[in-house]
Amino acid sequence: MLDARSSGPAELLDAAVRAAASLALELGRRQACRLLLPGDRRPIEIGRDLINWPAAHARLALVEGGAGTRAPRLASGSFSAEVFYVAAQRLPRVPQALRSGSQRTVLVLPAAIAGGARGALSLEVTECRGFALAPTRRVRAGQQAA
Repeated sequence: MLDARSSGPAELLDAAVRAAASLALELGRRQACRLLLPGDRRPIEIGRDLINWPAAHARLALVEGGAGTRAPRLASGSFSAEVFYVAAQRLPRVPQALRSGSQRTVLVLPAAIAGGARGALSLEVTECRGFALAPTRRVRAGQQAA
């Protein structure tokens, strides 16, 4: 999933788009994946046959970001076991839909702004670094976290 919001230099968005493209191609080639682009409600299915890859690649090349760009539309529970959230800027917090699920989430940021990111460094891809985020559990009133 690509979050193209950015108030920084264009190089940050370029790095995020390249990272999203590299991840989508590699994951699609290995096991199939879905790519959610800014403004889309439905992800692009990229199967092991890579039939949809050329169209996805062309769409990635046309991504425009900026401060006025909307965040990806996320629906809780609509994710598989693993989500790569590629962002062009540091996020004040991870979107609620990713915090409330049981999926493994990897936050991918341009290396230039990745310093101090929370989570364990789990990958490096095209001038970006990915951090595995620990799943969060909701704690009800009167309960203690384990």
